[in-house]
Amino acid sequence: MKSQIALLTLAVCANFYASHGAWSSVKPEQVQNNSLQYHLDQLTFANKGSGDYEVDSHESTLKSNSVASPSLGKVGPVVDDETEAKDDFRNAIGVDYGVFSSGFWMPIQSTDGYKDWTYNDCNAFTFCSPEGLFGGLVNIAYTRRLVAANRNSLDLDVAAGVGWQSPVINSNSQGVDYVESYRGGENQFFGLFTVMPTYRLRVFEWLSVGAGGGVSYAVNGVPADMGGSLNFASKIEIGLRPFENKTIETTFSFNHRCAVFGLLNESGRLTGSQWYSLGFRKWF
Repeated sequence: MKSQIALLTLAVCANFYASHGAWSSVKPEQVQNNSLQYHLDQLTFANKGSGDYEVDSHESTLKSNSVASPSLGKVGPVVDDETEAKDDFRNAIGVDYGVFSSGFWMPIQSTDGYKDWTYNDCNAFTFCSPEGLFGGLVNIAYTRRLVAANRNSLDLDVAAGVGWQSPVINSNSQGVDYVESYRGGENQFFGLFTVMPTYRLRVFEWLSVGAGGGVSYAVNGVPADMGGSLNFASKIEIGLRPFENKTIETTFSFNHRCAVFGLLNESGRLTGSQWYSLGFRKWF
């Protein structure tokens, strides 16, 4: 019995010596197959089921897919974010065509400077033109985006155009000229230059609204308004982007120029003109 215990003790020590090199000056480079760690590793691998391997394989596939495709995980932005990031255009060139309206500009009109305000439901905002539309105007416009924050922007619109009208101008007994008819006279051409800061709000990806005010200079004056060359200018605009190419925008604008209650003309008369324009704009 004692001899058997001694032999078993000797075998354990021999195995320990072989696997760990307790009395060897050189450390073995790899674990031998008969080591205790090797048998533990084999036992762990044997107990690991095939289901665990399938789970690990599936997780590895998901990780690889998330790196390859921006639609999985948080590797890249979604499509909408990419479109929003690319929609950072600062310049635009546009062209529009307009026709003049013979109606009043505002629903509330003054008959004597800043006094005697009256309401008139036939005005340019209600598309009411007593003598119809007349004349025409072709504009080429450049837009520079100055400031942009979220859906808000402040732009500078610079436009140059050529217009034409054929009003019939007569004078009363006091020698004051007035428009007898907006059509039927000699056709007259004039140049129109406008510089206008404009605020625009992007309501939806396909819709924007804007409003602006600035100065307008008409070479030789606008024939039908007789208000001088230098006038105040304003507009209200609606922009649509119905095409897949979002850099192309269609515009509808309501434009007005006036002498600011007679302050910008020599006669002090309430003069002005308004027109509707339809055009296209290309952002870049």
